[in-house]
Amino acid sequence: MNFVSLIKSTYEEYELHPPVDEEHIARLINKIGALPAELLAFLRESDGALIEGMISIFSVTDHGSYTFTQVHEEWTDPEYRDMYPNGSRLLMFASDGMGGFFGYEKTSADTFGDIYHWDHEEDELQKITEPGLTGFIQTCEDYPD
Repeated sequence: MNFVSLIKSTYEEYELHPPVDEEHIARLINKIGALPAELLAFLRESDGALIEGMISIFSVTDHGSYTFTQVHEEWTDPEYRDMYPNGSRLLMFASDGMGGFFGYEKTSADTFGDIYHWDHEEDELQKITEPGLTGFIQTCEDYPD
Protein backbone atom coordinates (compact mmCIF):
# COMPACT_ATOMS: atom_id res chain seq x y z
CA MET A 1 0.00 0.00 0.00
CA ASN A 2 1.23 3.46 -0.83
CA PHE A 3 0.00 5.54 2.11
CA VAL A 4 1.10 8.89 0.68
CA SER A 5 -0.94 8.25 -2.49
CA LEU A 6 -3.90 7.22 -0.35
CA ILE A 7 -3.76 10.48 1.65
CA LYS A 8 -3.40 12.55 -1.53
CA SER A 9 -6.34 10.80 -3.20
CA THR A 10 -8.60 10.92 -0.12
CA TYR A 11 -8.07 14.44 1.23
CA GLU A 12 -7.81 17.92 -0.22
CA GLU A 13 -5.69 19.37 2.59
CA TYR A 14 -2.62 17.56 3.89
CA GLU A 15 0.99 18.08 4.86
CA LEU A 16 3.53 15.33 4.35
CA HIS A 17 7.20 15.15 5.26
CA PRO A 18 10.19 13.41 3.68
CA PRO A 19 10.54 9.73 4.59
CA VAL A 20 12.47 8.66 7.66
CA ASP A 21 15.80 6.93 7.11
CA GLU A 22 16.49 3.50 8.56
CA GLU A 23 18.88 4.89 11.18
CA HIS A 24 16.13 7.08 12.68
CA ILE A 25 13.67 4.18 12.57
CA ALA A 26 16.14 1.89 14.35
CA ARG A 27 16.68 4.50 17.07
CA LEU A 28 12.93 4.93 17.51
CA ILE A 29 12.38 1.17 17.85
CA ASN A 30 15.26 0.97 20.30
CA LYS A 31 13.67 3.73 22.41
CA ILE A 32 9.97 2.78 22.36
CA GLY A 33 9.89 -0.84 21.20
CA ALA A 34 8.24 -2.59 18.29
CA LEU A 35 5.99 -0.78 15.83
CA PRO A 36 3.34 -2.30 13.56
CA ALA A 37 4.73 -3.18 10.12
CA GLU A 38 2.24 -0.93 8.32
CA LEU A 39 3.22 2.03 10.50
CA LEU A 40 6.88 1.42 9.65
CA ALA A 41 5.92 1.33 5.97
CA PHE A 42 4.15 4.68 6.38
CA LEU A 43 7.20 6.26 8.04
CA ARG A 44 9.35 5.05 5.16
CA GLU A 45 7.05 7.10 2.89
CA SER A 46 6.49 10.16 5.10
CA ASP A 47 7.74 11.23 8.52
CA GLY A 48 4.29 12.05 9.84
CA ALA A 49 1.36 13.86 8.29
CA LEU A 50 -1.27 16.47 8.99
CA ILE A 51 -4.64 15.64 7.44
CA GLU A 52 -7.31 18.33 6.95
CA GLY A 53 -5.57 20.56 9.48
CA MET A 54 -6.66 18.30 12.37
CA ILE A 55 -5.46 14.70 12.29
CA SER A 56 -1.75 14.49 13.00
CA ILE A 57 0.14 11.25 12.42
CA PHE A 58 3.20 11.47 14.63
CA SER A 59 6.69 11.92 13.24
CA VAL A 60 10.03 10.49 14.24
CA THR A 61 11.86 13.79 13.86
CA ASP A 62 10.43 17.10 15.07
CA HIS A 63 8.32 18.96 12.49
CA GLY A 64 6.57 21.15 15.06
CA SER A 65 3.94 18.59 16.03
CA TYR A 66 3.90 15.50 18.23
CA THR A 67 6.72 13.02 17.84
CA PHE A 68 6.56 9.35 18.78
CA THR A 69 9.21 9.90 21.44
CA GLN A 70 7.31 12.75 23.12
CA VAL A 71 4.07 10.81 23.25
CA HIS A 72 5.80 7.64 24.40
CA GLU A 73 7.42 9.52 27.30
CA GLU A 74 4.01 10.85 28.39
CA TRP A 75 2.31 7.47 28.20
CA THR A 76 5.03 5.62 30.07
CA ASP A 77 4.69 7.99 33.03
CA PRO A 78 3.06 5.95 35.83
CA GLU A 79 0.73 8.84 36.66
CA TYR A 80 -0.66 8.82 33.07
CA ARG A 81 -1.12 5.06 33.20
CA ASP A 82 -3.08 5.34 36.46
CA MET A 83 -5.24 8.23 35.21
CA TYR A 84 -5.95 6.69 31.79
CA PRO A 85 -5.91 2.88 32.01
CA ASN A 86 -7.77 2.41 28.70
CA GLY A 87 -5.46 4.76 26.82
CA SER A 88 -2.48 2.99 28.30
CA ARG A 89 -3.45 -0.16 26.39
CA LEU A 90 -2.62 1.56 23.11
CA LEU A 91 0.47 2.46 21.13
CA MET A 92 -0.50 6.01 20.23
CA PHE A 93 0.45 7.10 16.72
CA ALA A 94 -1.87 10.02 15.87
CA SER A 95 -3.82 12.90 17.41
CA ASP A 96 -7.34 14.01 16.54
CA GLY A 97 -6.49 17.68 17.10
CA MET A 98 -8.94 17.97 20.01
CA GLY A 99 -7.05 16.16 22.78
CA GLY A 100 -7.84 12.60 21.76
CA PHE A 101 -5.45 10.12 20.23
CA PHE A 102 -5.47 7.15 17.90
CA GLY A 103 -3.55 4.03 18.77
CA TYR A 104 -2.99 0.38 18.04
CA GLU A 105 -4.11 -2.01 20.75
CA LYS A 106 -1.02 -3.67 22.21
CA THR A 107 -1.69 -7.40 22.41
CA SER A 108 1.86 -8.13 23.61
CA ALA A 109 5.20 -6.33 23.68
CA ASP A 110 5.65 -6.71 19.92
CA THR A 111 2.21 -7.49 18.46
CA PHE A 112 -0.68 -5.17 17.79
CA GLY A 113 -4.39 -5.46 17.20
CA ASP A 114 -7.04 -3.04 16.01
CA ILE A 115 -6.80 0.74 15.91
CA TYR A 116 -8.89 2.74 18.38
CA HIS A 117 -9.77 6.36 18.97
CA TRP A 118 -9.12 7.30 22.61
CA ASP A 119 -11.29 10.01 24.16
CA HIS A 120 -9.19 11.99 26.62
CA GLU A 121 -12.15 13.27 28.65
CA GLU A 122 -13.70 9.90 29.44
CA ASP A 123 -10.77 7.50 28.87
CA GLU A 124 -13.06 5.68 26.42
CA LEU A 125 -12.03 3.71 23.37
CA GLN A 126 -13.89 3.57 20.07
CA LYS A 127 -12.73 0.97 17.55
CA ILE A 128 -11.97 2.28 14.08
CA THR A 129 -14.44 0.40 11.92
CA GLU A 130 -12.22 0.00 8.88
CA PRO A 131 -9.22 -2.25 9.55
CA GLY A 132 -5.57 -1.26 9.66
CA LEU A 133 -3.74 1.92 8.80
CA THR A 134 -5.43 2.07 5.40
CA GLY A 135 -8.85 2.07 7.07
CA PHE A 136 -7.70 4.65 9.58
CA ILE A 137 -6.47 6.99 6.84
CA GLN A 138 -9.72 6.60 4.90
CA THR A 139 -11.97 7.31 7.91
CA CYS A 140 -9.95 9.28 10.48
CA GLU A 141 -12.04 12.42 9.98
CA ASP A 142 -15.09 10.55 11.29
CA TYR A 143 -13.66 10.24 14.81
CA PRO A 144 -14.78 11.16 17.33
CA ASP A 145 -18.31 10.66 16.12
